Amino acid sequence: MTAASQGAARPPTGSRPPVGNALGDTMLDLVLKAIDRLIDLLERGKKSKRAIFTDHIEPVFSDLLLIHTDLPDIVFRFVRQWERTNTQ
Repeated sequence: MTAASQGAARPPTGSRPPVGNALGDTMLDLVLKAIDRLIDLLERGKKSKRAIFTDHIEPVFSDLLLIHTDLPDIVFRFVRQWERTNTQ
């Protein structure tokens, strides 16, 4: 039997390689980069939401507000016309 077949060449299961200063710094840099990218993504999302609101939601809201403003008058005229038609 060789040493490799006996498992002597492999580290025991569950052991981790030692973390050196350079690897720790690299991991920290990667975590900070990931955080920066998430912050950028959130800022882009805010800008995108603002553009969607300005381009789509605000104009639709303005149109619906005009309809809402005229709606009581339209309903009143409809009811008055309906009453005239049914009483004759």
